[in-house]
Amino acid sequence: MAMTSNKKKAMAFLALAALFYNVFHENKPENESISRNLDSADDALLALERMKSRFGEDAVKSMLAETDSVLNQSEEEPLNKIGSYDKIRSLAQSKAVAPAEPAPAESKYPVTQEIDPNGPPIMNTFYEPVVGGCCGMSEEGHANLLRAWKDTWEQNGWQTRILTEADARKHPDFEVLDKKLAAANVTPYNRRCFWRWLAMSTPEINGGWMSDYDTIPLSLHVNQGMRFQEDPGFKSFDQHIPDLIHASRESWDHITDLMIRSIPQGDLPAEVLVTDMHMLQYLYIFAGPIKMGITHWGTNVAKGFPYSPAAVEGGQPEIDCDEARLHLAAHLSHHDVIEAFNVLETYPDVGGFPNVPDTEEITMSVEKRGPSARRMVADMEMCRKQAAEQRALAAAQGASPSFV
Repeated sequence: MAMTSNKKKAMAFLALAALFYNVFHENKPENESISRNLDSADDALLALERMKSRFGEDAVKSMLAETDSVLNQSEEEPLNKIGSYDKIRSLAQSKAVAPAEPAPAESKYPVTQEIDPNGPPIMNTFYEPVVGGCCGMSEEGHANLLRAWKDTWEQNGWQTRILTEADARKHPDFEVLDKKLAAANVTPYNRRCFWRWLAMSTPEINGGWMSDYDTIPLSLHVNQGMRFQEDPGFKSFDQHIPDLIHASRESWDHITDLMIRSIPQGDLPAEVLVTDMHMLQYLYIFAGPIKMGITHWGTNVAKGFPYSPAAVEGGQPEIDCDEARLHLAAHLSHHDVIEAFNVLETYPDVGGFPNVPDTEEITMSVEKRGPSARRMVADMEMCRKQAAEQRALAAAQGASPSFV
């Protein structure tokens, strides 16, 4: 039976993505199932976008049309096979001439400013965009959160740097790790989480501080960070949740190597989720802190917003200054943000949500993490000012303040 037009287009799309992973990365697979070369539709879409970036949109459109033409000649092939794989590979190789560099388009995402080698410490994060967004947020939502991350850490005195896949690929073990992750059916999102370990381990980045881009500073000013980094070893400030870490490059590389060697292989049960968080927890339990070189394994990061529910009906949650000062930063994870909004009623006021069903409000609470992060940091600054005023008053009265 001949393939329908939509199925042909889907096969052409998958063929293009397969070409990116196999031809341009110089792998030489036999005619095999496309599903073995692609982990998900996210990978296919990401591959297509990368090809557009590398060869230009017109060249990719031409390849898509010609690939579709080749597939028309192989209509009896099973839908998970491409019988004319060699023809398609040859077609791709014939097109593999990079066009002239186009003028760079303005990115919706913040970019790293030039790092001052003599400046304050750098807070790194890792972000590799997923076309169309992912993980409960739109592209715009991710961009807003990333900008909030950058701005709030810089307000606390840090330089910031946003690492990407390009940084991770400089590590000699990138392909080794990524093949293991593919074999373990790790999702595209969780692959990116592993890539940040590689990026932090490269000589170019040289280790140091790293936080999730949904981890926002509370009490961790750059001066305190400078004191922390004087201590040697691997320091995780949220135990096995890698949302705020400081380590030397050697320590980053050591933990990364342990992870690579410990990633489970083979057919894993569906309930086994391979993430860098679970791998860090596994290593802590089975390798132990001494072998890992851990010198700090703390609980210094707040889970969600350090706020109290509204004191009166119709009021708004208010920051708990005493609670906020106890934590270096706040991790605004999907789970904790939804819980703050839907259960604890501690989600800060960011102007309210439109009149939408409850389920959409929950989604919007994740989407609006950028504005809510900025509101939290502004409220934290109010806490600092209040504390400074109380210290000044206590000093004037000759008393010793009991607060920080």
